[in-house]
Amino acid sequence: MKNIYYSQDVEYFFDKILNDKHFKYARYNDGELIAVIGKSPNRANIDEHQYFPEMTKDLKNALLNYKKSEDYILVSQIGWYNHKPEYKNIVDEITKINPDVKFSDKCFMSHSHYNDPSNFIKFIDLMKTKKVVIVGPNYLGKMKRIFPNFQHIEVPQKNCYLKKKEIIESINNLNKSSNNNYYLFSASMATNAIIDVFKNDTQNTYLDCGAVWDTFFISPEYSFIKKRTPCKREQLKLNEFYKEYLF
Repeated sequence: MKNIYYSQDVEYFFDKILNDKHFKYARYNDGELIAVIGKSPNRANIDEHQYFPEMTKDLKNALLNYKKSEDYILVSQIGWYNHKPEYKNIVDEITKINPDVKFSDKCFMSHSHYNDPSNFIKFIDLMKTKKVVIVGPNYLGKMKRIFPNFQHIEVPQKNCYLKKKEIIESINNLNKSSNNNYYLFSASMATNAIIDVFKNDTQNTYLDCGAVWDTFFISPEYSFIKKRTPCKREQLKLNEFYKEYLF
């Protein structure tokens, strides 16, 4: 794998959060990698977010100009590389052009959420002590019940990228009035394009959470949300672990 991937323990990230060692954390999995190559314009990912040519340009530039550092971390599930030749080819091409691109081999949030709930609850407890700004669709505004110091930048449920400028403006306005903000993004592929805009910000943290909160929304009114759990039995297990957080 040409040293493209490396591992980081979850405690590494907990230490950074606990001590306000601010960082950026952007995930490049199947949707983002397909978007980067720009061969599927006008098509969409599993959540029906379109692959816009402008977004392809943003994501590609983010990777081609990336410099590995302790405060700007890229993540890509190593399984995509090991078992999906089409994604391996994309990663190999990117790293051939920019050898500085390195990926943490799993997302500490989603891995904990599904495989080690005690660690994910620890993550939630850490976030309860922070100024949390969720960047995500309307229903994630309900998360104010969990986080005492909470703000919400609402984005469309589909095609968040079309609101990229407005999202950036909202973040800039918040950062002008305070720092030590923790931006938790659930804005699909647009997330990485936006996080890259703030790559030099050392006063706030930007985390690509993906769909990690969606399993909390189990009431019938949220049936429109696509869950990432592999089966109903797994969802029921998660419900038991996270019962105090369910909506």
